[in-house]
Amino acid sequence: MSSIKNTSFLEAVAAGIQHEKDFFDFCMKTHDELDGGPVKNFFFDLAEDSIEHLKMIEGIYQKYSGNQELPNLKHVGQVHKFHATAIQKLIKKLDRNLHKSAKGNELEALRLALQEAEDAAQAFAKLANKFSDTGIKMLFQKMSQFNKERAILLEGTLVYQHPMANEQPVQDYHLEVVSVQIEPQRQEKIINARLVKPANKNSKKPVKKVAGKPKAKRAARKKKAAKKKK
Repeated sequence: MSSIKNTSFLEAVAAGIQHEKDFFDFCMKTHDELDGGPVKNFFFDLAEDSIEHLKMIEGIYQKYSGNQELPNLKHVGQVHKFHATAIQKLIKKLDRNLHKSAKGNELEALRLALQEAEDAAQAFAKLANKFSDTGIKMLFQKMSQFNKERAILLEGTLVYQHPMANEQPVQDYHLEVVSVQIEPQRQEKIINARLVKPANKNSKKPVKKVAGKPKAKRAARKKKAAKKKK
């Protein structure tokens, strides 16, 4: 992390801008993919929030750089020249969920955005503690706050729009277990077969033994009686 600690204030600002730009792009792409409804509108609102966050980042830069104008803020795409910096490489790994597509699935879209917001809130909070520079520390603390607020909104929307979402894994497991159980009719046949077969095997042996013993005893008695008469 030593190279991260060497991050300049401008590089940190560029990383914050890129993160907000990527989140904005994700929200607009998701908005276009979703069918009309509250969740579609919600992602448009999140995209608008990203624009407000960019203005706040500009304010932080001006405050801690002696009221200088932030370069290229109106042309956000130009921050790509900072992509080789250590902080930008870290942000790219952080924003991996933003490069995925929910493919029009509301639940997946909310899940991806929530995971991104939670990861970003935690990551920026940790980054803030690694810097002594007041401007960078304030920037990353603000970035963490942005994403905590997003996470709260996303979690609330997820619970409201898909209240059973958290129970889905349990339901899937239950259905899987039920699907492999033996059907009632087949189960009865198996039980009946097990009961009949042992009865047939065991019935043959006792019959032979029980039928054989009386005959042998009668024959022995007749021999003894014949000897006595002689």
